[in-house]
This record gives sequence, C-alpha cells and structure tokens, in this order.
Amino acid sequence: GSESVKPGILVYDLTKPDMPVVATLDMPLIGEEVVEAHHGNFTQDGKLFLALNRGPGKDSRGREVAFFDAASKQLVHRLTTASNGVGHTYNTPDGKHAVVTNYGNNVITVIDIANRKTVKDLKIGAGRMGHIAFTADGKSGYVSNDKDGNVYKLDMTKLAVEKKIETAGDKPGGGQVLNVWTNVFEELPR
Repeated sequence: GSESVKPGILVYDLTKPDMPVVATLDMPLIGEEVVEAHHGNFTQDGKLFLALNRGPGKDSRGREVAFFDAASKQLVHRLTTASNGVGHTYNTPDGKHAVVTNYGNNVITVIDIANRKTVKDLKIGAGRMGHIAFTADGKSGYVSNDKDGNVYKLDMTKLAVEKKIETAGDKPGGGQVLNVWTNVFEELPR
C-alpha cells in the first residue's frame, strides 16, 4: 500500500489458462500507521482467509489480522494484535486456533478462530518470533525466536512456555521449526 496503490489482495482462477483475477479484496487496515499485506492463510474448514499487515520493508509496525469470508470475498472482521510486524498465521491441528508470529517483537498472539478474538498474547525470548510448529496431537507447539536463536516449547493446553531449547547459545538466527503434520504455513482447507 502507498499513496498511489491501495493495499489489497488479488484472487486468481488458476484453473483457467489465462489465470484471470476473479476478485480484489481491499485491506482497510484502519488505525495502522503503515500497511503491507504479508502472508495469509485459510482456516482448516476453508471458510475464512486471514491476511496480515506486516508493514512495508523493514518497517515492521503492522499489527492487524484481517478476516475475509472465503465464499463472498468480503472483509468480516479485523483484529489488532499485541504482536507487531505480524507475518504468519499457523493453524493448530484441531483448527480451533491460529497462532500469529511476527517480524517486529517477541510476542505471539493466539486467536480463537470461531469467536475471532485474541485468547492470549505470549511474550517469549528476546526478539522476533519466526515460526511455530505443532505436534500432531496439538498438545505442544515449538516456536523459534530469531534474535536469541532459541526454540521454545509451548504447552498449547495452558498456553504457556514449557521449556527453552537453546540452539545457538543465545545468538541470533539459530533455530527454525517445521510442522510435523503439515510442512507449510500457507495452508489450503482440508
């Protein structure tokens, strides 16, 4: 987004040879100082698409998650997180929650998808929270911290840090994690 380019999302029909644009979703991220859509993700039931405002370039101040109805392509809800520079949403294996990681600070936000509200914000480690992976049963999550280089084991029932796993001796850029039940964070509905 800029003065001349309105922030938004283009939806293409990849089943047609010319891959036409079938919808444009506006991102009216009200109250945000900077706007740039980053990764998005479908909920597991395919009903919602969650798009994130990271902020442009290295300006990671965006905090908002926009919820779009996948069928109507309409914005149905907006949520401001305690994370900033929000970059990824990860669905828990049961599909009930989305966990938002970021490029700006050491807070992850756990969202109740059905009620479209924040359940908990967790401050973890020293710097930005990169990615989260869940065990197949969804009881544990492993989240990486880019600044201190560590991975943190989360108890997903209590929504609390259970253990710090040192991977780089508290040095930047150490550990990364991939899901064991799905190896991508941009997820297609099941």
